[in-house]
Amino acid sequence: MKKSPTPTRSRAVSTVIGVILMVAVTVVLAAAVGTYVLDLGDDVRTNPQASVSFEEDGNDVTIQVKAVQRADAIDVSGDCGTAPLAPEAGARATVTCSPGDTIVVTATYNNHEVQLQEYEFEG
Repeated sequence: MKKSPTPTRSRAVSTVIGVILMVAVTVVLAAAVGTYVLDLGDDVRTNPQASVSFEEDGNDVTIQVKAVQRADAIDVSGDCGTAPLAPEAGARATVTCSPGDTIVVTATYNNHEVQLQEYEFEG
């Protein structure tokens, strides 16, 4: 009986594919274990989201909340003074400014504060 030659090329290809798959599985497992051990998934914060508009009338600037998706509080601060805004659409606050003053609007959600917008009064 003669032995038929076995194709060595197809064996080499399946060996290479097997090694690549084993390396890929090892990398995925290492990433999953590393994320769990380092608690990287627990530090994800949800940022507050809201939109505001500014309207000048003389030296007065009215800040109006246009929409709120996530916010426990919205605050106005800066050179013109401070004022709280209710975290609901339609809420308004008015501050008196001088030319060049800056107004900063920040929102807080789950004790995480984010600057929503900064506005410079031109007068």
